[in-house]
Amino acid sequence: MMRAVNGLMFRALNAVITICRDAERLLLSYPGMRRNKIRFIPTRATLPEQFEIFLVADREQVSTPNFIERFAKASGKCSRLFSMPPNLLSALFSVMGWQDTLTV
Repeated sequence: MMRAVNGLMFRALNAVITICRDAERLLLSYPGMRRNKIRFIPTRATLPEQFEIFLVADREQVSTPNFIERFAKASGKCSRLFSMPPNLLSALFSVMGWQDTLTV
């Protein structure tokens, strides 16, 4: 059931932002999901060792939801963020057999 719901959601989205390169294969397994919808934000753990990391920051601290909303607005897209209580998310993951995926 969750796979069907996710498939509908991915079909409707213009972009999916992920920080995990391994997520691409899983995301592409959903109907309606295409490679050009996936946006990847690299992290230190995903870059080869020869790359030097520089921390560039503004004075303003921005939360992740705020960043996503601003990013979507600048792209002319809708962010489609939604809130889910941690206990509900944990229960869903347990039902799907992913209980080790989430730490609440």
